[in-house]
Amino acid sequence: MLKIRTLPKTLQTLPYFSCQKSTHRFFSQAPPAYGDAPRIKYDADKLLDKFKKYVAPIRPKIVLPEAIDGRVLKAARAAHDSFCDITLVCRSGDEDTVRKEAQKYKVDLSGIELFGVTSHPDYKKLSKLLEEARKGKKVPDTTDPLVFANMMVKNNLAQGSVAGAITSSGDTVRHAIQVI
Repeated sequence: MLKIRTLPKTLQTLPYFSCQKSTHRFFSQAPPAYGDAPRIKYDADKLLDKFKKYVAPIRPKIVLPEAIDGRVLKAARAAHDSFCDITLVCRSGDEDTVRKEAQKYKVDLSGIELFGVTSHPDYKKLSKLLEEARKGKKVPDTTDPLVFANMMVKNNLAQGSVAGAITSSGDTVRHAIQVI
């Protein structure tokens, strides 16, 4: 059972603490046990099928900035075949490494765009836009595939970016916040 400590009179007079007496009843009750909470049941396959059915006619463009990972390449092929258009982004000069990795994992890259960051046709324009948007702040490395993928989303060249297979969650979120 939770109990509220009595606050000093000086704090009780402030408007923020004026609801102390009304909330006392709430906090003095024990929370329900974890097992008592209602469970939501769903079938993951049905949920995925509904998602694909909704998204397939739209065919959104998704950017995958971790193209050097075999798992990402397999996922890119599966997603491209079923519901979206995929663009793989890697560091400039790593395009051959990505192709070798695709051969190693027996992934066909036909129909999937593959770009090194600086070889993308809109690289200079997107870099300039990011510099203007972050004027007075530190500009992230625009040659980083994760940053470039987010720049593509920000400027409506793609509808989404999926990352986190080889990049930490912190880096993934930080770059998204800095760019988008």
